[in-house]
Amino acid sequence: MAGRLSFDGGADAYDRLVGRWSRLWVPSLVRAAALRPGDRVLDVAAGTGAATLAALQAVGRTGRVDAADISLPMLRVARAATACARMAAADAQALPYRDGVFDAGLCQLGLMFFPDLGQGLAEIHRVLRPGGRFAACVWAQAERVPFFGGLAEALSRQRPEQRAVFGLQFSLGEPDRLASALASAGFRDVRVARESRPVVFASFAEYIEPVAAGAGRLGHGYRELDDTGRAAADEHLRRLFAPFTRADGVIHTVAEMVVASAHT
Repeated sequence: MAGRLSFDGGADAYDRLVGRWSRLWVPSLVRAAALRPGDRVLDVAAGTGAATLAALQAVGRTGRVDAADISLPMLRVARAATACARMAAADAQALPYRDGVFDAGLCQLGLMFFPDLGQGLAEIHRVLRPGGRFAACVWAQAERVPFFGGLAEALSRQRPEQRAVFGLQFSLGEPDRLASALASAGFRDVRVARESRPVVFASFAEYIEPVAAGAGRLGHGYRELDDTGRAAADEHLRRLFAPFTRADGVIHTVAEMVVASAHT
């Protein structure tokens, strides 16, 4: 993933928008990987480390967790909360590990950004032992993730030439597509499930603050807009959230992820 999409900008703000909600699916991810005490686990595209921390808790003192991510700023945030994990700045499509050294692998919100999904999954498959477990989760289709899909659409209206980049977040949101990609990479016993969680913001201001701070790839795109573009994006988002907004300004929405599990 090096030199293509950057995830460095807004690393400190990431957990105030994406990580704040994506961690709600981490328990499902850990269960899907069937993590056990003593396991050696690789968290691919670890980001700010929510799944890494959960894996550390699951494998206990006799286990080991390695976290790999292409973004050094993201890994620095992760290290503050997961000091016991081993960190590696690494491209997921060329993992710096020997064959068959991990009992299990995790990937939370990373697969959709792999420039070559087949190559990335093949690398993950390579570093897992025979019979190893792999679990991943990705955002569902954009319309099933209003707080994030709406932002992608708002940005795309201002920067239509970037629509494909903004839409990458949801490119594996159809469960059958994710299942097919895993099977094509040699994984077996592939299972996928949709899981929804409530997403609540105290106000529109609370929602837009981390976006404006550059959280995630979409926040980075928001910061690239001029004042007129940001105002137009805000207006689109306010209209989108209107049906979900109570009289006191609290925004109640629901977001969905696709959670997959498989074996080597």
